[in-house]
Amino acid sequence: MNKNSRYGMVAFATVALCAIAANYIYVQKTPPAAPVNVVQTVKQPDLKPPTTADVLSALFGVKIKADNFISSENKRSSVWFGQLLTHDKGLFYAVFIKTQTIDTDSQALLSSHADSANVSTLMYQLNAGQWQLLSKQMNLSSFGSWGDVPDMQQAQILSLSANKVVFLIDNGFTSQGYSEEGKGLISYNFATHTWKDLGFIQTAGNNAGVCDDAPQSADSMLSACWEFTGEITVSKQVSDSDYPDLLVLHKGTTTDSENKIVAIANHLYAFDGSFYTQRKQISR
Repeated sequence: MNKNSRYGMVAFATVALCAIAANYIYVQKTPPAAPVNVVQTVKQPDLKPPTTADVLSALFGVKIKADNFISSENKRSSVWFGQLLTHDKGLFYAVFIKTQTIDTDSQALLSSHADSANVSTLMYQLNAGQWQLLSKQMNLSSFGSWGDVPDMQQAQILSLSANKVVFLIDNGFTSQGYSEEGKGLISYNFATHTWKDLGFIQTAGNNAGVCDDAPQSADSMLSACWEFTGEITVSKQVSDSDYPDLLVLHKGTTTDSENKIVAIANHLYAFDGSFYTQRKQISR
């Protein structure tokens, strides 16, 4: 895509959404060599997204007036987050619904470290000033721990192909002193109006709960500290595939096979037909 075309598309998205969106992410139609994500904030939107009640009604097929819905004896569903995006000159609204387990008597949230929340998805398109439901997917994936999901306002969006984007959604956990953070990958196909769970990619981690950089005695259970962060990008080796390789650009340290602190390498992930999986490390 040449510079003039790119500027033209950004200008169109800015004009189209300035009057109607509080927040949006512009997604290019064709996959770039590196991800392009333009985030803009606009005050006083004239057009509201679908209401929570309308979204829940569309997902479950029953009329709902509240901001949450108890879909069975021990399941409560509510909106996790929603966001506007553009594609091929159209305006779309993606909604993510979380479904949590509750106590049947008190209706209090049941939670343990291993408990996650189920996530369902819906996609709307603005048509003649009205939001039209294009697709919905019940219980597409699961996120979070302690019975809830991470706090999300908007997800980063990457363009995978001409008609496919992927939402990068916060996920992770901490266990026995080690923390792992990353992104759950949820894709949407504008041509077929279908959602797909593409798995999880770790971007960050540390051993803060079991480490100390001060000198330790021989019988100490603590080890030297390491920590790394990372950003998911579309590989520069862009192919005609609907699922191009994803490259995680890392910063920081980790441990090698001999438990020595070393600089962390970048990691390349490829689609295996079901999920994105790590294929190789690339020295920085």
